[in-house]
Amino acid sequence: MVRGIFTINAKRWHNQGNTYHSVEVYRDNKFVGKNAFEYGYGEQYKVTAHKLMQNAGIFKAKGKRLASGMDDDYYNFTMLQRKHPTKFLWNVNDVRRRKDL
Repeated sequence: MVRGIFTINAKRWHNQGNTYHSVEVYRDNKFVGKNAFEYGYGEQYKVTAHKLMQNAGIFKAKGKRLASGMDDDYYNFTMLQRKHPTKFLWNVNDVRRRKDL
C-alpha cells in the first residue's frame, strides 16, 4: 500500500548526444531527497527517484532480479505506479543549460 502523495520534480539536460538529469522527491509536500546530477536518458529519472525513496526507507531494497534481468524492486515500483497513478505526480522539464538542473 502506498501511503501519501509523491511529487517528483525532474529536469533533463541534453549535451552532445548525452542526457543528464536531476531529481527531487517529496512525500505529502515534505522533502524526501535529491540527486542533483545523474547520467541517464529517457525516463531514467524514474529509477533515480525510486533509489531516493529506497534510501529514505519508503520502499525496501530486496536486491532481487527478474529472469529478464530487470531489478525486481523497480519492477514492483512501476506496477505500484500503474495501480495508484494519482499517488505519483511527475513533473519533468527539459532545460537548456547544465546549471539549470
